[in-house]
Amino acid sequence: MRTLANLSYAVAGLVVTLYAWLVLSLESFRGMYASFRAPLPLVTRIALSPAWGYVSLIAVASSIVVSMLGRKTHPRMPIAVALIAIGVLVGTYAAIEWPIFQLAGNIR
Repeated sequence: MRTLANLSYAVAGLVVTLYAWLVLSLESFRGMYASFRAPLPLVTRIALSPAWGYVSLIAVASSIVVSMLGRKTHPRMPIAVALIAIGVLVGTYAAIEWPIFQLAGNIR
């Protein structure tokens, strides 16, 4: 069971690294969407805000650290932390790309 926990922490750590890269690349998305001159969906505006990027990154990273340092954590806690980290990454990426997906459906 400890091997599965270590694997889960490794996956969560990789996801946090990818998420940090995504947060650092938000400025290019903001510039691209500024040229659209159209209102963005609410979920995209939230995902593009610096507050969402940094606060969610800190929350996911700190949950990994707390889970790793906890002496008596539930055996499935590392798996839950990894799944939450993956969910935050995928959700944020989908929210950022949402207007592009909408535009792609209108191209004929």
